[in-house]
Amino acid sequence: MKDLFGIDLETSLTCEESDETAVEASTVYTFKCNISQDVNHLHDGFKIGLCEDREKRSERLGRLALFKGESRITTLPKYLSVQLVRKPPKQRRTRALSLSLSLCVWLAD
Repeated sequence: MKDLFGIDLETSLTCEESDETAVEASTVYTFKCNISQDVNHLHDGFKIGLCEDREKRSERLGRLALFKGESRITTLPKYLSVQLVRKPPKQRRTRALSLSLSLCVWLAD
């Protein structure tokens, strides 16, 4: 299943309070595209989906701290499963997303 659908990610986490950094590797099976009022293209939604803030224990501070994370794709699968994630809007509005897609900008070096 991993060969067909597994997306390997490398996440770089940085603590703003202590400048501590950490790198984590993970495998996900769906690529999240966040849809909001500001997203007009799949590219924009994927960019938001690859950035995440997370609470993690900071060794320097000795407590939980906010880490900003940015993920890069290390391995693409044969088949890409995309999950369109949206928060319920305050007002109903119809929008269309552009379906052209290039994943090269998120590939790790």
